[in-house]
Amino acid sequence: MSTAESEKEARRLEHLQALRILDTESERYFDDLAFLASVCCGTPIALITFVDRNRVWFKAKIGLQESEVAREGSFCDAAIRQSSVFELADTAADDRFKLSALVVSEPRIRFYAGAPLVTSDGVALGTICVLDKKPGHLTAERREILGALGRQVVAHLEFRRDLASVRDELVLNKELAGSASKVKSSFLANMSHEIRTPMNGIIGMTDLLMNTTLTTEQREYLNTIRTSSELLLNIINDILDFSKIEAGRLDLEHQPFDLRSCIEGTLDVVSQKALERGNEIVYVMDTGVPRRIVGDATRLRQVLVNLLSNAIKFTEHGEIIL
Repeated sequence: MSTAESEKEARRLEHLQALRILDTESERYFDDLAFLASVCCGTPIALITFVDRNRVWFKAKIGLQESEVAREGSFCDAAIRQSSVFELADTAADDRFKLSALVVSEPRIRFYAGAPLVTSDGVALGTICVLDKKPGHLTAERREILGALGRQVVAHLEFRRDLASVRDELVLNKELAGSASKVKSSFLANMSHEIRTPMNGIIGMTDLLMNTTLTTEQREYLNTIRTSSELLLNIINDILDFSKIEAGRLDLEHQPFDLRSCIEGTLDVVSQKALERGNEIVYVMDTGVPRRIVGDATRLRQVLVNLLSNAIKFTEHGEIIL
C-alpha cells in the first residue's frame, strides 16, 4: 500500500470510529433498510456492513447468522473501492473470489451486489449489499434502489453524528456556564467580605462620635451616616449570602445566643426609620419561648431587619408588632 493509500485508509478509519457505530446493538432502522434491500432486490440475504481495519462487521443482517468476516479478500472490501454499485454475477466464476470461504463453504454465496456507503466528505465506510446462493443480476432499477437505500444509511449516520456533536457542545457550554457562575459567585463573596469590614468600622466610629459632645446639626449628620451605613451593610450582607449560596459555601452557625437581646438589637437598628414615618415598634415574646437558643444570630437578625424594614415601608402612622 502506497503512502497516499495509507493516508486515505487512515482517514477512512478515523471517520468510521467517529461515528461510534462499530459493535453497537442491532437497531430497527438499519434492520428495516436491510429488509427493504432484500425485498426490493429479490435476494434472501441482505447486509449493512462497515469495513474495519481487519474485518467487515455487520450492523444489520437478513438471512445470515454471521456477525462479521475477515476483511482480506471480502466482497465488501472490494465494494468500498468503487464509485457505484459493485456487482458479482457469479462469484465462483470470478478469479478474485472463487476461493473465498463464503463461496467454497457455507453459506456458499454465488451472487453479490453492494452499494458503497459514502459520506458527504467522500469517505466510503462500508456497504449495503444483497447476496444469493445462486448466480444473479440486478436490473438498473434495482441497482438504483440499492444505491438510494445506501444514501439513507449514510444520511441517518451523519444526522446521529451531528446530533451527538450538538449534544456534546451543549454539555460543554453548560459546564463552562457553571464554572463562570462559580467564579462570579466567588468574586462577589470575596468583594462583599472586603467591603463589609470597613463598613463595620464606619458604623463603629459613628457610635463613638455619637457619645461625644455634638451640636444638633452634627448629631443629625451622624444619624444620617449611621442609617446609610447600616442600610449599605444590609445590602452587602444580602449580596454575600446570595453569592455564598450560588458558590455552595453558605454555612449556618450553631452557637448559643440571647434571643431577646438579638430582637432588641434589631429593633434598635430600624427604630429611627420607624419614628421618621410615625410608627411605633414593639415586640411580644411568649412566656414559653426560651431566652437562650442555639442557632445563627446573624442570619436571624438579617431576616428580622428585612421583615421590619418592609413593615415600616408599607406602614404609615401605625404600630408594628413583632
